[in-house]
Amino acid sequence: MKFDEFFDYHLNTKHSYFSVRNYPNRLSWENQPMVFKSYDSFEKYELNLDFINHSFLYYIAGLSAKKIYPNVEYYLRINPSAGALYPNEIYFQSRNNENIKDGIYHFDIKSSSITLLKEITNDGIEPLLNYKYKVNGFIFFISSLYFRSSWKYKNRAFRYCLLDSGHLLGTLEASSFLHDKKYKIIYDFDKKALNKLFNFSNEEFFQASVVVGSNSLEEVKQVCNLDLPKVDGTYYFEENELIQKAYEKSLSINQKHPQALNPNFFIIKRYLNKQFLKGVPLEILV
Repeated sequence: MKFDEFFDYHLNTKHSYFSVRNYPNRLSWENQPMVFKSYDSFEKYELNLDFINHSFLYYIAGLSAKKIYPNVEYYLRINPSAGALYPNEIYFQSRNNENIKDGIYHFDIKSSSITLLKEITNDGIEPLLNYKYKVNGFIFFISSLYFRSSWKYKNRAFRYCLLDSGHLLGTLEASSFLHDKKYKIIYDFDKKALNKLFNFSNEEFFQASVVVGSNSLEEVKQVCNLDLPKVDGTYYFEENELIQKAYEKSLSINQKHPQALNPNFFIIKRYLNKQFLKGVPLEILV
C-alpha cells in the first residue's frame, strides 16, 4: 500500500478542539492491564551487570526504580513510555555472545532476567530479515501489546505504540554506544511470519528490528521452530479494529517519501510549563 493511505490513521486520530471535548475516557486504575509479560515455564537467567553483554541488555530497558504509594506500587524503567503504560516487549536472538547461550530469548523486565525460549545451532531468525548468513551478535525484535495503551488512549494508542518503540530504539542505540557495539535498525522485514513464529494472536505484533552484530560466513540452514505457547501479557484484552487495520496497512508500504530536515524550522512553544518567547532556530539545537 501507499504511505499516504497508511497516514489516514494519523489523520483520523489527531486531536482537535472537538475531539478532546467529546470523547472523554474515564479510567478505573484497578482494571489497568498488566505491564509485564513473562514466560514462566521456561528457563530464566538473571542479568549480571559484571558481564558486558548482560549490562548491554539491562541498559536497554531495565528497571531503574520502584515507587510505592498506598495500595499501589509501580516500577520505572530506563526507557520512557507514554503514560508509563509500557506497551512494548523485547525479544532477541543471541549468537556467539559471551555469557549468553545461543538462542531465542524474551527480556523478562520485571525479574531483570532473560528467558531462553529456544536454543539454536544452524537455524535462526536471520532469513526473516532476508539475511542468508548467521549474524554473530544480537538480533532484537520490538513488539507491542497495544491494549496496554488503548485501555487509556483508545484509537490513538497505535501512535503511542510507535512512539514507545522509538523510545526503545533510542535506548538500544544509547546502550550500543556505551558498550562499543555497532547497530542497524530494520523496519522492512517479514512481520507476519515473525508474529506467527512467536504464536502471537491479535493482541501482540512486531514493529521494528535491530541488528547488533556482524555477518559470518556460515549460512543459516532454516528458520528456527519455536513452538511457543500463548502467553498472556495484559490480563484481559479488548480488540480495537482501527488499530488492527492500521497495523496491517503498515506491514508493506511503498512509494515512501523521505522527509528532510527544514533549516527554517522554529520551535515557538512547548506543551509543558516552559514556553519559548522567541523562535529557536533548529541549527542551534543540533
